[in-house]
Amino acid sequence: MCRNFNIFLSPVKIEHFFFVKDPATGQYKFRPRSVIAANLRDRITYATAVAEDCSKKSTKAGYDAAGMAIGTISFKNILEGLEGANNAQNSEFTPAEVAELTAKIHREALTAVKVSRDGGDLLKTWDTLLDRVHLEDTELLVNWETHVRQASQGDMYSETNAHPHREQLTRDTVRIYHLAPEGMLGSSDRPRHHASESLFYDTHNGDINDAARYKRFLIYEGFNFTSNSDSCVEPALKRFLWQHLQADSLAGALYRLAYTDPDYLDRNTAAIDSSGHIGGYNLGTEWAHQTLDVVLQGDKIAFLKDGQPIQTFTQQGFLRDDELSSADEKISELLALADTLARANVTELTLITALVARILEYSNPKNKFTFQSFTPLGQPQPGFLGGGTYAMVRGGTERGGEEGGEIIFYLPKPYDIRNYNRTAFLSASEENALKEQVALLDANAIADGKFEVARRSAQEMSFLSELKATAYITEGVAPIYDVLPGELVEVNADGKVRLFNIYRGEEIPLVSIERRSETVENDDRARYERLAPLKVFKIEYRDLENNPVPCPYNKYGEEIIAIQPLALRKNTEKLFEVTAEGKTKLREGATGIGLLMGTDDEQLRRDRIKKLQQIVTGAAGTSFLINTIAGNLARKLCLNTLPIVNLDGFTGSDTIPPSIGANTLFIANSNSGGTSDTIKLTHELASLQSVVPRIEAETKRRDPKLAEVIVAKSRLEELENLLQPDTERHNLPPHLQAFIAEKTPWIYVVTNIEASALGNIGRGLDVAIQPAAGAGITNLPEEECVGSTFAAMASLQWQLALHTYLGEVRGDISAEYAEQIYRELSRLPEVTEQIVSDPELTAEIQKMCDELVGGNFDFVYTGYLDGVPEEQAHKAAEMIQEMFAGWHFFQFQHGKYAHMKRRTRHTLGSILGHNVPPPSWPFFNARAIKSASEIGPRVATSFFIAHESDKETLQNIPDYAPDFVFTYPADSIVLYPFQAIIISHLISYFWGLRKKEIAKQIESWNQPFVDILLKIEARATEMPGMLRSAVESHAQTVLTEFFKMCETTHYFDRIEGQRKTAILNGLSLLAGEFPGYQSTYRAGGFLNGEPEVIPLWEHRRPIEALSDRAFLSVFKDIALELSNGEQAKQLGDRFLVDEKGMTVLNRVEVPRPHNRNRTVYECDYLIEYEGLGTFYDVEPVHPPKIAKAKKGWL
Repeated sequence: MCRNFNIFLSPVKIEHFFFVKDPATGQYKFRPRSVIAANLRDRITYATAVAEDCSKKSTKAGYDAAGMAIGTISFKNILEGLEGANNAQNSEFTPAEVAELTAKIHREALTAVKVSRDGGDLLKTWDTLLDRVHLEDTELLVNWETHVRQASQGDMYSETNAHPHREQLTRDTVRIYHLAPEGMLGSSDRPRHHASESLFYDTHNGDINDAARYKRFLIYEGFNFTSNSDSCVEPALKRFLWQHLQADSLAGALYRLAYTDPDYLDRNTAAIDSSGHIGGYNLGTEWAHQTLDVVLQGDKIAFLKDGQPIQTFTQQGFLRDDELSSADEKISELLALADTLARANVTELTLITALVARILEYSNPKNKFTFQSFTPLGQPQPGFLGGGTYAMVRGGTERGGEEGGEIIFYLPKPYDIRNYNRTAFLSASEENALKEQVALLDANAIADGKFEVARRSAQEMSFLSELKATAYITEGVAPIYDVLPGELVEVNADGKVRLFNIYRGEEIPLVSIERRSETVENDDRARYERLAPLKVFKIEYRDLENNPVPCPYNKYGEEIIAIQPLALRKNTEKLFEVTAEGKTKLREGATGIGLLMGTDDEQLRRDRIKKLQQIVTGAAGTSFLINTIAGNLARKLCLNTLPIVNLDGFTGSDTIPPSIGANTLFIANSNSGGTSDTIKLTHELASLQSVVPRIEAETKRRDPKLAEVIVAKSRLEELENLLQPDTERHNLPPHLQAFIAEKTPWIYVVTNIEASALGNIGRGLDVAIQPAAGAGITNLPEEECVGSTFAAMASLQWQLALHTYLGEVRGDISAEYAEQIYRELSRLPEVTEQIVSDPELTAEIQKMCDELVGGNFDFVYTGYLDGVPEEQAHKAAEMIQEMFAGWHFFQFQHGKYAHMKRRTRHTLGSILGHNVPPPSWPFFNARAIKSASEIGPRVATSFFIAHESDKETLQNIPDYAPDFVFTYPADSIVLYPFQAIIISHLISYFWGLRKKEIAKQIESWNQPFVDILLKIEARATEMPGMLRSAVESHAQTVLTEFFKMCETTHYFDRIEGQRKTAILNGLSLLAGEFPGYQSTYRAGGFLNGEPEVIPLWEHRRPIEALSDRAFLSVFKDIALELSNGEQAKQLGDRFLVDEKGMTVLNRVEVPRPHNRNRTVYECDYLIEYEGLGTFYDVEPVHPPKIAKAKKGWL
């Protein structure tokens, strides 16, 4: 899954841009060139800021390449011409002269496109990409499209595989196909209709599964490809159609696509498979495993054996006969679509974009796509400067295709002062990417019929120690248009935006929120702006003297230390209010807990809650563990009497409890609201297309003589006659709706993103998922780290409040007990502030990290509340990319102790962290304290997370007291899991910082090696003599420091022995005449021996001096072995890319266990390879092995 962004800038009036009118005389003067340059710079600065912010907000973990295409108009020659005219006219122009000059400028202002692409994370490559396009203050920017890629086809990290892709039409003449009246296809060579070999600059989200066939076809038609990505064929196919459109021969192009089998354009033999097939042709099993000759003639393909014809078929191209329609019918439908669009006066780009989408859908229904495309073709109306055309299309399902990824767009309005009249159109894959670049509206004002910009609120963050900070929060809504599957949006050179259906070619009217309020009746054909709730959150830091300072934390640290307390305070304010009597009360309804049960009638809502018989939860990853914790704590606190079943999103979709029904409340939990596994589970539970098969399966399992089974079979027969793929529940007769409802749970959603897929389901906006019970919107800033931190804590707080509310409504608990729970939950923000700002706690955690990071150990969390130790380990592994495990303590005792290692004189052994429940939970508190004596003898290091009142008791345990005790402040069962997890966040954070320091040290060792390698010719086989001495000198320094670190620290204990030996050997070979490293051996004095300190020399030398050839090979090995991801990419770009920019597909043998080898491309191996820098690196925002998007797991 990839992400797209585009900004189309508003055209400017030529007269106003270049001239100044004197009101007194009516004459014009040429605007000073410095002013014009300043205006151009301002436009570049503005567009760059918007594109950078929106693009970076679009990139996610696992995204491996990025690029941009920028439409520009060079003013260099225009300005020189105007200055010449200015001198000739003595600085004044009449209106007629200005009109003449304006027309001349309009003719000469031609749009060009600058492209920049690279592999790697956009957060790290943006500056490089921008430097390559080299924007100047003599250029007018007209459009800027960007793309970030998560590769599913083609190799990663490759510049040639990054988007945008463009066609490369290398021939000066093109082959145009003509369809004669009698149906014969002819062709003629003609000069291509545009001098440029590239006209279409396109990005793609999805897969073209038959790209190899398209590539063979298009190569035959004169196109060249340097990318092995599937996406590169789309702009070439577009150019093929465009050339025929210019020649008024679109039918010929479509006929050629339909009746040309590209597999045989350059092949004259075919190998028949075991079933007698070759491709889509069935010759019969008698020809299995034989090689036949192939002859193409017209639209026919003949197979021959020894010159004798066997069978002749119609060629199978890209538009084939199938159960839906014939190839000829497909051609006719496409021609009719083109005619309809042409009569609507669409741009040429729009027309061919629609055709390409439909062709790709026809050729392989599994093709999945969202394309955005910019072309320099197209000029604005006379008198204006601008140019180019933009189109964006989303694949649809109306003819059996795959639904394309989400795309939205935004049209600036007068209240958006920054963007109005500067930008005509903004688009992205999700509205969240635009949130800081568009004006947010006040939702309450809109409800009153006013359109007012949302105000920013400020909140001081007084809990931070040795630092001041102010948080600025803007909450509002942005009017957004959705592009639905099977639709295309175009922006012409005048900046006019229109939306079309790609099946019928109909224009879809765009209705703004302002116009919608004036409309009495909805137009089913129209697309209405929706109001997307968005939040903008920023923190400004200051020192104690109020001087601005940069954020002192990395993103993970900022989220858990600075943002978390503030976010939980906002969540608490949304959930609870304090009455005049000082009691804590839950806010009910849509603006509070959000459980509506499909009604605004409070009594009916309560009645429906009382009828509930069970709770089922569904989530993935952290959200699943939060569901587990909430359910277990609700059981401990006896919040309600409802049984709880926790399902994982993926496995739960295939293991739905048969007890699910109308009296079930399903809680879907997802921070992003877009986790695909959770959405799938929700659909399996409550969509019509899933509920009916579930009822059918249940009916087959049961006794057919039962009355209810007989009735069910009758209802199912009725449904079979009524159900179509697009049938919605409200289309069914009432008695069938009631029948379906019996097996459908209420759907309640907990999410941070109101406008997400799950948020819409909970709010009843997804008609496919019913009944909607409501949505709990946690009202937080958006997290940027890959793993959920404060949003997980908010979700846990929310669910505990929900369980309490259910119990209170049902009469399972008293109002007084419920108020007690609410009061405890409302303390969460202040308790969080105490933990994250506790200097003693921070110092103790840092002390442990300094001692233990880098050791070769097992790190295990244990505890007594299911889900807590698992979440502690899950978050640590996710955020700092190291192995952690989490177990319920009694599960751990039953066998899992076996893998723990004690400390030796030279190793750190295993670490065990133990969660101690507070004294108010005496049963487990006492057991946890007792466990210290059991844990101590079995592990190397133990730390306990305990209430502050237990610290002294734990430290005074004889012999096996915990090595570290980290304390939390609140003696509260309700707040216990929050406190334990927040402390574990701090452990992960400081652990990661220490580990990152090791990675930085390795990076500093290796970067000089990489820099020298980049100076060597890519195909060189020997080390240049002038560079060898520099390598030897630096290798001696690195070797000395490496030896010292191995001897005096545990940092490299995690490097396996063979690898450590290989690095030492390699560095020693590079170090040349290295005298060696003086180390010491310390004898321990055991077994009646005497302690001794024995000095010795460490040195390794080759038996024979290294030749320059061997030296270069060793040098490359060491640079790769020490590399991090960025350094490996630099080496790959240098040595594995040819002169044309094409990835060199060298095959290498990778050894595997049991004398097995794995053959891979070297470029792929480099991507997977973990150099020492990568091994120790920590990346909490975009970990290299996690592909996770805010809209869902990929």
